[in-house]
Amino acid sequence: MNANINNGLLVGVCYNSRNNSLLPNNDMLVQELIREVSTQHISLMGDFNYGGIDWHTSQATEAPAQQFLDCLEDCFLTQHVTEPTREDSLLDFVITNELDMIDNINIGGQFSTSDHNVLHWLIAVATTNVTKTETFRDFNKADIGSIEKELRSIDWSTDLDLNVNDS
Repeated sequence: MNANINNGLLVGVCYNSRNNSLLPNNDMLVQELIREVSTQHISLMGDFNYGGIDWHTSQATEAPAQQFLDCLEDCFLTQHVTEPTREDSLLDFVITNELDMIDNINIGGQFSTSDHNVLHWLIAVATTNVTKTETFRDFNKADIGSIEKELRSIDWSTDLDLNVNDS
């Protein structure tokens, strides 16, 4: 289990464009992001657009996909989707830092006008009750006489150039 679990769960959504003319370094940026957040308790999901990955053998047919796969392995992250999400390709991933965090991933029909299928899953996270305590002053129990005496002992005429709030 990750040491930072008590800091909450970071949930992220990612879209990795394959349009290299617009985003020539997008693969590297995705990997940098993953490395940056991998030390936290995370659930990262989205359309990563890395086809050609054999998740059983941890091998990819293209260099960018293999680098992505290696990045996940280096960061000890788990990709949970096992069935195609767009035609015969598995492009949409759910990635976590805990093997048992995701359960019952179901691939639904296509989403609206998209050619990708909808994913449904259960996420299991440990929760704790947080008791927030705040201190409130109870002015009903204030020693009004002592407060008035203290205020009367101040020579207010020495600071006449101050406004009311500063005084």
